[in-house]
Amino acid sequence: MSTLDQVGAVLMEIHELPERVPFDEFQDAALQAVKRVVSFDAAWWGLVAGLEIHSATRFELPEGYRRHWESVREHDPIASAALGAPFVTVRFNHQDLETYPEISNFLEVYGIHHVLCTATRQRDLALYAFLSLYRNDAPFTEEERSVKQVLVPHLLHALGQSWRRNMERGLQSLNGQPDIRAAAICDRRGLVLSSEAALQGVLRREWPSWQGPHLPETLEQALSRNDRFVGTHIQVKIDAVSGLFLLRLSERDPFDDLTQREADVARLFAEGHTYKEVARELNLAPSTARHYLRNVYSKLDVSDKAALAILLVRRDEGSEMARFTVV
Repeated sequence: MSTLDQVGAVLMEIHELPERVPFDEFQDAALQAVKRVVSFDAAWWGLVAGLEIHSATRFELPEGYRRHWESVREHDPIASAALGAPFVTVRFNHQDLETYPEISNFLEVYGIHHVLCTATRQRDLALYAFLSLYRNDAPFTEEERSVKQVLVPHLLHALGQSWRRNMERGLQSLNGQPDIRAAAICDRRGLVLSSEAALQGVLRREWPSWQGPHLPETLEQALSRNDRFVGTHIQVKIDAVSGLFLLRLSERDPFDDLTQREADVARLFAEGHTYKEVARELNLAPSTARHYLRNVYSKLDVSDKAALAILLVRRDEGSEMARFTVV
């Protein structure tokens, strides 16, 4: 029987793991910690949409396990029960499974007689994370079910932290954008694997009906090009790391509306140069320089040199800070 102190110690260890172990060792280390309060012989940990598995990691299970499960998934009462009650751990011991011959026969192939399964709905996405623990001999107790139910949200949060750290460490530099509103991790297909709470609200500024779990189509296209996305309301910086993508979303930069020549005129004028000096520096007629500056004022919604200078200073400071800020 696990004590509250033992469960608390395991929770502390789980949250410390992203700092202590590399991402590719995180799940093994986390499950070893779980074993100290809920013993098991094998485990399956992944992401599903409905009964379609997007990714899954096997622990002490053979390579063909997923393919075999997919052939009987429509008859799986464990998956149905877990997906129907997110964040609630369901328990199926041998006696319970005997009434479901298709899934019972499937599990028998792998010597599995008892199961604890928890599914958690990803925030604002039609995607579920799941963790199944399997045991061969002793049935799982109600206490063990309750302990696992407490542990799973912490495991998934720590996994997301480990994932994020792994990606950020893989970037050569974080030439990010100022005022990051949300961040997310997705795969090459645009499936959002991990995200911050603000993601849905930020994306819906650009795509009001967006639901997930896949990115909006136009953002997926930018992903395929590994290119920055600039929309009407937001912009997204995309960095590829280890086969995945880190997305950092911020408000659209009004300077993106400036042409290169307008940006050059704006910067020189904000630095204190006169119309004639700007024109001479850029080999323009003074009237042309004034024309460009009028466009700058209109696009940036400023009305004088001082306001323009303040806007540029704030932008430069924000860009500099973003280089040293992790999301």
